[in-house]
Amino acid sequence: MKFSFAHLFVMVFVAVQLSKVVEGQGSQKNCQKPKGTEGESWTEGCIRQTCADGVWMASLEDTVCCFEGGAVTPNKNIITTTSQDGCTTTSINCRLDGDKARMVFQVENSCPKPATENQVEALKQLLKQHITDHKTCCCKPDSATTMTATKTTATTSTATTSTATTPTIPTTTTTPATEGIFIAGGDSDDDASKSTELFIPHTGKSCSLPDLPHAIKRHTMDTLGNTPVLCGGHYPHGASCLHFTPTSASGVWTNYATMLEGRYDHTSWVSSAGLVLMGGEYGGPTTE
Repeated sequence: MKFSFAHLFVMVFVAVQLSKVVEGQGSQKNCQKPKGTEGESWTEGCIRQTCADGVWMASLEDTVCCFEGGAVTPNKNIITTTSQDGCTTTSINCRLDGDKARMVFQVENSCPKPATENQVEALKQLLKQHITDHKTCCCKPDSATTMTATKTTATTSTATTSTATTPTIPTTTTTPATEGIFIAGGDSDDDASKSTELFIPHTGKSCSLPDLPHAIKRHTMDTLGNTPVLCGGHYPHGASCLHFTPTSASGVWTNYATMLEGRYDHTSWVSSAGLVLMGGEYGGPTTE
C-alpha cells in the first residue's frame, strides 16, 4: 500500500492528539502542591489529606481524637476538672471504639448521694410514728439532767468562848448538748403547714415547738451558727427568711432577712461567707 505525504501527515497529527488526551487524563488524577498520586494520603495533626481526582481532600483522621486543633492518641486523658467542693470530677478521655478513636465524657461523684424521695418519705413516716407513740414533750429543760446544784448549808457548833460556821461549796454539773432533727412546715394533706417539731434520734422522742408565723412548704432550712434558718417557700411568703431564736424555754420564730427574689423548690448552701440560695421557681437561674 502506498501512502502519500498527506496521509502520513494526518496519521502523525492524530497520534499527537491522542497522546495529549492520554497525558491530560493522567494529569487529572495527580495532585499538585504537594505532588501526589490518586489515592495517596498524608496526615498533619488530626487532619488527613487524600488525593482524589487531582485535588487534595481534607477529612478528620479517625485514628486519633481531635481537641482544640491538636491530635490526642487513644487511651490518654484529654482534660480533667474538679468542682470547688471537691465532690465532682469531670474528664474527657480518648478511647478506641473498634478501629476508630472517640472522645468519652465522664463524670464521677465522690461525695455521698442525697437521699432519695423514698428515703425521705420513710423518714417522714418514722417521725410521724414517733410523735404518735411519744406524747410527752422531750424539749423542756430538765433541771435533773442539765444542771445540778447543791444548796449552801451551814454546820454550827457552840462553845463557851466561840462559834464556828463551815460552809459547803456549791457544785454544778452540765450535760453535753444533744443533737436532734428540726422539722418545720411542709405539706399536710396537700396544704401547707406551720407546725414545727423536734425529734431526738437517740431517745426516740419528739415534741412540738412554736408554730411558724404562717404556713409554708417547698422551702429550705439550714443551720447557721447552731440557729435554724428557714428561707423561701410557696407563694405568698417566698421572699422571706425566718430564724428560730431560743429566747425563752420554748423559743420563737422571727424575721431573719428579706430575699431579693421570691423562690421555692430552690437549693441552699451554707458557705464560708454565709447562706447562698440558688434557683427555684420564680428565682430562675439567680443566686443570692
